[in-house]
Amino acid sequence: DFDDFNFSMSGSDEVVFVNASGAAVNVYIPTAVDSGGKEIIVKSTGGSYGVTIHASGSQTIDGQSSFIMQHKYQSATLISNNTDWFIY
Repeated sequence: DFDDFNFSMSGSDEVVFVNASGAAVNVYIPTAVDSGGKEIIVKSTGGSYGVTIHASGSQTIDGQSSFIMQHKYQSATLISNNTDWFIY
């Protein structure tokens, strides 16, 4: 559970829990390259600030460079196609 700071996920991370109770939090996800089929989950465990998920380099998340989770307790499950990330 990471509170109120930026966090970079490694290639071996699968789930990150984020509490944005004191400030907005940025989560930097690993590269999608060579990770086809890999799933990662970002889960907000509370707080009234947003959580922004950032793709690696020029990669995208559903065609965008980042995805903003604006609701308390929201989660996002992402899957790699070896090039980019997609939310499902």
